[in-house]
Amino acid sequence: MVAAMTGMHNMYNTLMAYGTSLLLGIPKEKLLNSIHHFKGVDGRFEVTKLAKGSIVIVDYAHTPDAISYCLETAKSQGAQRITHIFGFRGNRDASKRKHMLSISAEMSDRYILTLDDLNNVSPGDMLEVLNQLNETYGNSKGSIVPDRTLAIQQAIHESKEGDWIVITGKGHEKYQQTFHLPTDSDRETVNYIIKQN
Repeated sequence: MVAAMTGMHNMYNTLMAYGTSLLLGIPKEKLLNSIHHFKGVDGRFEVTKLAKGSIVIVDYAHTPDAISYCLETAKSQGAQRITHIFGFRGNRDASKRKHMLSISAEMSDRYILTLDDLNNVSPGDMLEVLNQLNETYGNSKGSIVPDRTLAIQQAIHESKEGDWIVITGKGHEKYQQTFHLPTDSDRETVNYIIKQN
């Protein structure tokens, strides 16, 4: 498997792309060379190793299946403890929220619910939704930190060697609202916190 795209789900994606490309007549040698030099996809299981020995993952996952794949990959890669940070977009498919939270509650050692793109939903209304979901589908491992950048900062500061922090939902996308830290994306937030430390 290509190191740039960790996880069984990414291996399957690579194999499907490889098979499709063969059917289109692209030479096998060219495909193998491309796979070997592939640097990954922005916002898809981006790995940052911290000096303290913990690892941060930024991934676009925003469906129950995608979150499950991310958390399972972290476990299979040796995560001793997983902190999952995620939220829900306003005015989007609300039916998947309980499944996403149930998966995180089961597969992570702790999770932090936070704000994602709100669209036309007010922060207060979304916080009420987060609280209701957490009470109904979450467990004692969960907490709510409304400011996304502060949720990431908290998880990084509290991490220890062997911990994995998995931040899902945004990937490479820029924030639509302003948070406490002067950053525009999850990746920028992680890098900013590293530099501040």
